[in-house]
Amino acid sequence: MVLNVYKCVLLGGNLQQCPKRFFSASCRRLQSSASSLFTEEQRRQREGVGRIEKIEIRYLGTPTDTTLIMNRGLSTPYDCARHIGEKYCRYSALALLDSNTPWDMRRPLEESCTLQLLNFTASEPHIANKAFWRTCSFLLGAALQKAFKPEAGLFLHSFPKPSI
Repeated sequence: MVLNVYKCVLLGGNLQQCPKRFFSASCRRLQSSASSLFTEEQRRQREGVGRIEKIEIRYLGTPTDTTLIMNRGLSTPYDCARHIGEKYCRYSALALLDSNTPWDMRRPLEESCTLQLLNFTASEPHIANKAFWRTCSFLLGAALQKAFKPEAGLFLHSFPKPSI
């Protein structure tokens, strides 16, 4: 216990010196309690954030084959194209993963893979054209459903695939 002296006024108006007490042991307990509370809250918040896993994307194409380290579940083929060059962002219509899976340019990548960026001016635009016509058919169907009243009985169904 630490004693400090300060002046206090008694009821009679006389000034006297009165001891002021500070209990340093309780102060240390309060500091310890606050510190442990802060540490626990900090640990809880760090666990809630999680960690971002990295994946390896191997780009195959022009100008050169490149390996990119991207974020799992966050990075998209469009982000990969931005790393390669602005021209690839503008002209790429579709991504091809592992040489056989067409992938939307804005859909996040989930695992390590090889990546090719497809456009409509390539020597083999078959996959990009197929995706384009499929998208156009969905848009046309949505426009027709929106244009007609529900009483018209418009029902969209699947037709045979177009031979492209």
